[in-house]
Amino acid sequence: MKTYKEYVLEASIVFEEAIDLIGDLIINLAMSGELKEVNDLFKEGEEMVFKYEDFKNLSDYNVKLLDEVYVFLEAKRRELVNVNGLGGGLPF
Repeated sequence: MKTYKEYVLEASIVFEEAIDLIGDLIINLAMSGELKEVNDLFKEGEEMVFKYEDFKNLSDYNVKLLDEVYVFLEAKRRELVNVNGLGGGLPF
């Protein structure tokens, strides 16, 4: 049976995984929609490095919606980490 502290640590990990997945969804949605012309400039297998700011000014409603969820979850993850002293990956 897990302890309270282990569940809090697990919650922070789940938050991080969810945030990463939503970030990937934002990129894929933008690249197949509003940024399709940019996406079409690259051949399959080529890589492009994006920064978070590259997606902040897009007008696509769904990208903006996912971004709001991303920002909210990241803020709550940080709060959970800070309140419970999880910084640096060290549990409590």
